[in-house]
Amino acid sequence: MDCIYIEGLRVDCRIGIYEYEQNKEQPLFIDVTITYDNKNAGISDDYSSVIDYAHVAADIENLLHSNFFSLIETAAERISNMILQKYHAEKVVVKINKPEAVENARAVGIIIERTR
Repeated sequence: MDCIYIEGLRVDCRIGIYEYEQNKEQPLFIDVTITYDNKNAGISDDYSSVIDYAHVAADIENLLHSNFFSLIETAAERISNMILQKYHAEKVVVKINKPEAVENARAVGIIIERTR
């Protein structure tokens, strides 16, 4: 099976369990790997048979901007569900990196893997 990926997508949004997190935007960095059968696109060079990276990135940004999540776990689930449903992917891996969560750490986060 083939994969496409987006790495380091920065989305500034309100997310967190603490009041100070809920009142200001903070950066999240998102990596997504999408598994689907890409063979026809590779053979035909036909754009209509691929998953468009720009559309996926815009959908992730819209999802995070239009919803408030207390947990990055919830955000990751919603991103993975959206990709599996909208883009008919076989599998998706979502990594969310929250660099401002722990003062002395470069970043903390979550990685989830979901299949259709």
